[in-house]
Amino acid sequence: MLIVRINGGLGNQLFQYAMSKILSSYSDVAFHVDSNSDVNSLEALVGTIPRASNEDIFRVSYFTKYNFINRLLKKLFRVFPHFFKQYCYWDDRTDSSNLTYSSIQRLYLDGYWQDIKLINNALPYMSETINDKAFSKNYISILSEIDAPNSVTIHVRKGDYISEEFSSKFDVCDASYYSNAIKHFLKRSGGECKFYFITNDIDWVRSNLDLSELKYDFVSGRDLKDYEEMLLIGRAKGVVMSNSTFSWWGVNLSQSSPHVICPASWFRTEDRPSLISPEWQRI
Repeated sequence: MLIVRINGGLGNQLFQYAMSKILSSYSDVAFHVDSNSDVNSLEALVGTIPRASNEDIFRVSYFTKYNFINRLLKKLFRVFPHFFKQYCYWDDRTDSSNLTYSSIQRLYLDGYWQDIKLINNALPYMSETINDKAFSKNYISILSEIDAPNSVTIHVRKGDYISEEFSSKFDVCDASYYSNAIKHFLKRSGGECKFYFITNDIDWVRSNLDLSELKYDFVSGRDLKDYEEMLLIGRAKGVVMSNSTFSWWGVNLSQSSPHVICPASWFRTEDRPSLISPEWQRI
């Protein structure tokens, strides 16, 4: 049995789900999610995902019924990964090249799996597996607006990104980034763009960007589900991404080929080139 720990926001969860689908198909072993995972939005998007029981988790992962012991075990797993073949943790320093082709019968997956090379083969499947019945009439209506010539979606993620806890790492996309991206699309279209903002901080957009001469609208604040806002990101003819996996999946699930602008660096102190398509323009 293959068990995956699903955690983080919807963008992170989609990476974990995609990696599980790949390994499951390679090894012909069904995958389940850790029963402690919150997957409501993910399941609304891709359908019901089987849950692993606590007994399954204990059998596959070496975990115990005691959280404090499990925390110690996780540290050991990450420091000495070759000694614990039933548990696999990924971060951007992990060499996973042999994992995707090995025979996997009992494995617990942990981590974020944010590498386009690891999950590239899953992208067509991920687009096809989206549950069309999950979309609201409001989504369909807004999609018809965005599906127009010279439309550009702009994803602005602030909120938690500008909090004291996260700003030193994640607050990359400042007002100048968005202003330059807007100028790029205006020049490219001869000034005929309409911009659609998808954001968790409408007040920041109004306060920090000059909207006075733009044709624009806010998609956020119109009673959409989080996965609906995500999918709308990639449905315009142009996209201005933020350094967010929410943006990343919005583009990659779109089944279209928008002109994409993304930030020059994914984080303040380091980059994540393994996430960036060569077709995207970094500014």
